[in-house]
Amino acid sequence: MAVALQAFAGSADIEGAVSYQISGDRVTVEIERIANNTSNLTTGTLYLTVRMTEESSVFDSGHNVARHQFTGSSNGQLGPGQFFSNIHVTLEYTQPPPGTYYVHFWTS
Repeated sequence: MAVALQAFAGSADIEGAVSYQISGDRVTVEIERIANNTSNLTTGTLYLTVRMTEESSVFDSGHNVARHQFTGSSNGQLGPGQFFSNIHVTLEYTQPPPGTYYVHFWTS
């Protein structure tokens, strides 16, 4: 599998190092930082989605294999200039059909 990074949430961006490891029915994801780089917008509640696609540049069709909702004191939202850092989450993983896939991570 190859990694293709995509960050989609309007005002939230995935930044820095990203890695993942699949073991059995779990995927562990590490992301250096997810930031709101705007000066005046607050995000909605953010989710980290792991999606596998058959083409590196196609992210809107494929298989969502794991999803994580951010929580905490901000209720999963980021105000202008705020960020989540040193993210390390282990999620239940739903394996897609056999094949070769690109792995995408994004916020929504």
